[in-house]
Amino acid sequence: MTRPIVQFNDDDMFILGNIAALAIRSGAGEAGLPLLRCVQKERPGNAAAFIMESLYLHSIGKTVSAIEFLENSNAFSAEKNSDEALAFHLMLLHEDKQFNRVIHLGEAYLSEGLLESEVAINTVNILIENCHSVLSGQENGPDAQYAAGEQS
Repeated sequence: MTRPIVQFNDDDMFILGNIAALAIRSGAGEAGLPLLRCVQKERPGNAAAFIMESLYLHSIGKTVSAIEFLENSNAFSAEKNSDEALAFHLMLLHEDKQFNRVIHLGEAYLSEGLLESEVAINTVNILIENCHSVLSGQENGPDAQYAAGEQS
């Protein structure tokens, strides 16, 4: 028995991506993964589905896997949403307490002009500033406690 060849149009991929994103946001992330992977395969030039899978991994406590997934995906070189992928990558590194790496990569992203979105640029600047504060001990928030090893 042969499977019929299915041709997806842009509207189909948009709808599938939204269904997968809804599954992840509503707590049924595992069920949405096959759809996300379909969207990733059909639209490798759009980082959104890669970001969503990484977000899912982070949401279930697999932050290192989320970081590795983004780093090994096509998200950073995608034609669409690559700014968001780079900024989200730094946010994941921040969550993983990789403050020096956030500073190094964030400054590289900015100095090399890899970001065009004003929101992504602002996010990266905030992350860099926060990491500098945490590392210098000036931050009095929860990140400073984590950096000092004082988790609650």
